[in-house]
Amino acid sequence: MEQNEQLREYLIIKKEAYHWLLWWGLAYLIGVAGVIILLYNDLPSYNRYFSILTIIMLPIWFVGAFPLFMAKNQIEKEHPEFNAVKTKEVVVPMSMRKKRYLMLLPALVVVAFVFVQSYQSGMAEKEKKEIYEIIQQYRN
Repeated sequence: MEQNEQLREYLIIKKEAYHWLLWWGLAYLIGVAGVIILLYNDLPSYNRYFSILTIIMLPIWFVGAFPLFMAKNQIEKEHPEFNAVKTKEVVVPMSMRKKRYLMLLPALVVVAFVFVQSYQSGMAEKEKKEIYEIIQQYRN
């Protein structure tokens, strides 16, 4: 009976760990898409945005997904036969899903807000630079 309980716990942890990986990866890709947009528009603020993106996303990884992957790997060392079992029928408890959503959704909002701010400040810097170059051309 204890083996079944451990298997159930392992499958829940495994499924939640991969969900964390999926959602965290999608959030990070959205942020990287913002960096690409800033680079494409030749805005100098891409460097700040990428730094802020990394500062936001790395702690979320280490608080949310990393402990789940560590627990999953520890259980796999004790019971290697668990690794072959699929997680298709497993339902993750709402308390675990809530934690994921409560961490990733605000992070996405912050990533979007910082992107908008970086884009606006980058456009303002670019516009000032262009105006300065035009003034320099007329002075010469």
